[in-house]
Amino acid sequence: MIKITIADQTKPIQEASPEWIRSTINKNRVMGKQNCVKIDIDSENANLQLTTNCGETANAKPSNDIESRLTFLWDDLVLSKDDLDPAALYDFLKRMDQWISFVPK
Repeated sequence: MIKITIADQTKPIQEASPEWIRSTINKNRVMGKQNCVKIDIDSENANLQLTTNCGETANAKPSNDIESRLTFLWDDLVLSKDDLDPAALYDFLKRMDQWISFVPK
């Protein structure tokens, strides 16, 4: 199971449309809320939580090649931006889902 949480809203990634991501992030910005984003990955190939804008929370150290690649992709697409970019976040989710789904077990 892979879930995304933005602030206080959580969805399975299959339900996290680009519109939902964009509108949730923009609504929180207008309301002055922090856009804490957590990606919880619990699959046969990876068990990892990735975060941004969540205070002191540190991302776990990857324990296998898939987790290392996902962490690199997260750093490259999401953490490298000055501000949280909804399009980059959705791009990460699409790429991550491919890695999790298509990597041989």
